[in-house]
Amino acid sequence: MQPPPDEKRTLQPPATGYSLPPQPSFFARWGKLVIGCSVLLLFMLFLLGRGFNQLFASRRGGIQTLSCFQNLRTTQRGLELYSQDYDQTFPQAAAWMDTLVPYVNNRTEFKCPIVRL
Repeated sequence: MQPPPDEKRTLQPPATGYSLPPQPSFFARWGKLVIGCSVLLLFMLFLLGRGFNQLFASRRGGIQTLSCFQNLRTTQRGLELYSQDYDQTFPQAAAWMDTLVPYVNNRTEFKCPIVRL
């Protein structure tokens, strides 16, 4: 016996206790993808942070080199000022640093920050 053609058929589970499987939740569908992407993002940020650390470490060496050149320039300027004051002669070799102290800012101008003693 067939149902009349104007009625809509709906599927009903049999009365034997069978039920349709539950639909997976949003987290069950997309949770693993979200967790995987966030772990990948954290790993990339970690690597990027290490790269910036290396970059800044190399910059620190460059800054120290620049400071060394500035100290040399200041010492050269002090030597030129001394030679102008003393008729184009240089100071005695034994005590040239002590002689140039009035012409430079301070005694740290004679030391390069890169050199470790």
